[in-house]
Amino acid sequence: MRTFLIALVTFGFGLAAGVLVDRTSPKGEVPAEEHLDTPAAGRTNAPNILDSGSIANPPTTNPGEAPPPSPLDVADIVARIDESRSIKEPTSRLEAMRDLYGTFAAVNPAAAFEDAIKRGAFIESPWTDAWLNTIASRWAANDLNGLLGYIEEFPTLGHRIAGAVLSNAPASRRKEVSKALGVSGWMERVVTADLIASADDDPEATLRTLPPDSPISFGVAAAWVTRDPEAALTKIVQSENNLHPFQVSRLVFAWARREPEAAMRWAELQPQGEKTARLLSSAIGGWAATDPNGAISAATNLADDDQRAIAVGSVLMQWIRADSQAALGWYSALAPDQRLRTIAPVAGTYANLDPEATVQWATSLTPEEQRIAIPFAISSISRDNPTRAIRLAESVQDRRARDASVSGAIGEWAQQAPLEALAYAREYENVELRQRLVGQALSHFRGHRELMTEALSSLEGESYFDDVASVSITFIAKLEEQIALLDKIKGSTQREAAAKRVYLRMKWSDPARAAQFRETYGIPDL
Repeated sequence: MRTFLIALVTFGFGLAAGVLVDRTSPKGEVPAEEHLDTPAAGRTNAPNILDSGSIANPPTTNPGEAPPPSPLDVADIVARIDESRSIKEPTSRLEAMRDLYGTFAAVNPAAAFEDAIKRGAFIESPWTDAWLNTIASRWAANDLNGLLGYIEEFPTLGHRIAGAVLSNAPASRRKEVSKALGVSGWMERVVTADLIASADDDPEATLRTLPPDSPISFGVAAAWVTRDPEAALTKIVQSENNLHPFQVSRLVFAWARREPEAAMRWAELQPQGEKTARLLSSAIGGWAATDPNGAISAATNLADDDQRAIAVGSVLMQWIRADSQAALGWYSALAPDQRLRTIAPVAGTYANLDPEATVQWATSLTPEEQRIAIPFAISSISRDNPTRAIRLAESVQDRRARDASVSGAIGEWAQQAPLEALAYAREYENVELRQRLVGQALSHFRGHRELMTEALSSLEGESYFDDVASVSITFIAKLEEQIALLDKIKGSTQREAAAKRVYLRMKWSDPARAAQFRETYGIPDL
């Protein structure tokens, strides 16, 4: 059970960090780490690592060096981009588009940027800001005024490409450019020649001086890791700095793509704990992104059971995205206990790529595996079509898998059709699960506050009415309707909790009335 839980944690980490899939990319596109091997300006042997569009991805040529001639004209490039978008396999599609937009930027960065924005080529991709920064870097280096003029038409894009533009702007114009891009004041202060110089001389000290959550931090750390990965990452994981743990994992992932065995050895030697699990997962995941067979061999040879389960799961997350059938075939040959330890990352990754196929595949699994795999798939489907997700969930034979699937889909349904979702939850076949489903549905009424009174009125007479009403009373839009509902709650504990919530609202909107209300309901001073 312990290793199984760790595998689940690993999968959750992968979702959040983008090692598996970015939350904004429900279709399971390739993570931003794929961009980490683009050479940085002035460092032909070093990749430049991007973060949220705030660190530049400069031209692959050195400053002042002309880009290589391209045999393609703009019309040819646009036509090829159109063709590449029809490629079904996500990795191949995004690789093709990345290469084409890089070529486009070298030929005509202004046209490339305009095409990328106006055609919405990046809506589905977590690489959005990385590619926009590639184009913006070239444009800023070649025609800064032209880029700034274009940005005036799209002011909300300024903060996404600020790092790329500022790093290619002359020092004398950085303040002017910062204003034109609409970036915050701290950006003006930290993106200076002194900072850039100090980052090379003493990156550890530079990281400590940057503001919390500064996107510049990731770029400074990336340059450091590029020069001396083992020493840099050892310092980074041991010291206080402004890097998020997931950013550290991305750095490890990028290193492992270049030097997989060295990155794995380093990760294995880190002190045991939750942090080590993340680092190991990132290292083996980076290896798997370029060599899944070598990575899976290394993962299965790890001596520690927990580390082995984490590593195998991380490899499968990458392998499924490159060749799902080969990865699933390898998974199916595992012993039952090993399959159960890795089902979470396998199912989660596959479900994000093809949820319908995941449901079909999962029917051949053991009941224990189905209870993990099918809810992942149903949850993915529910993001696009919650009613279809519910229908698929109802067809699941295993009751526990069915209950978990419905529970995962009801929230998405409630966001789109709250009253219908609530009515379904009230009548769900598993009586023991009804109250939880009702609560899940009501929690998504925050965007439909005008319907909350009607929703709660429909629940009067249910055994759980007092419980859900005492919590959901907060989301009723009108104060008078809150007070009217309060009188319908019979349980003393629930009524007291609801009265406190109403009082807190009244305390700020109508202090005089709040004092009387507090006395009536015996509410202590809050």
